[in-house]
Amino acid sequence: MRSALVVDDEPGIRLVLSSLLSLRGFRVRTAGDGAEALEQVQAETPDLILLDNNMPRMGGLDLLRRLGDTTRHVPVIFMSGMLDDEMRARALALGACACLRKPIGLSDLD
Repeated sequence: MRSALVVDDEPGIRLVLSSLLSLRGFRVRTAGDGAEALEQVQAETPDLILLDNNMPRMGGLDLLRRLGDTTRHVPVIFMSGMLDDEMRARALALGACACLRKPIGLSDLD
């Protein structure tokens, strides 16, 4: 079974994204910030990461930087409510495969 890690500091968003991914056949784990996500990735590398940017302790761009080559083969979907061209470019340069502006719609994950 494919695994996914949903990283967002908002419990409601983690719940919705987890439910959507579960319906698509993923075993889902969640993290409330980048530091917690880093620990989880080091314990078990997921097949997909959905990653918010603005979080306490460690944000999404910082987590991408810390992951480096460790997860280059893992698709990372970067999400932010304040996504602009500069942030998109930084996320993609750090290894994200896609960037979405929050709030995301259900069709964004198809």
